[in-house]
Amino acid sequence: MSAAYGALAVVLPAALFLRRTVGRPAPNSGAALLNLFLWELVKIAMTIGLLIAAPRLVMPLSWPAMLVGLVVAVQVYWVALMRMSLRTTRAGSTATRADTARGASDK
Repeated sequence: MSAAYGALAVVLPAALFLRRTVGRPAPNSGAALLNLFLWELVKIAMTIGLLIAAPRLVMPLSWPAMLVGLVVAVQVYWVALMRMSLRTTRAGSTATRADTARGASDK
């Protein structure tokens, strides 16, 4: 239970951050940057608040298990980023090969 709460302390604020920052056009780049910083601050505050509230919400609380759940959830960001990077790289190299083959056949 504690590990799940630790993961939830990362996932809930991140979901709120994503919902509030993606898909809303800003009138200018300054407003977009301010929006990003504001919601990042909210995300950090929410995570800290969830961690402070943990002893009252999770009975019995195992701090090591909760921290392991939190660290694992944070590491998922890196795994997702690497997968997206690999997918983008593969798609780019496939498109380059297709363009090269098309260019060679056009001549």
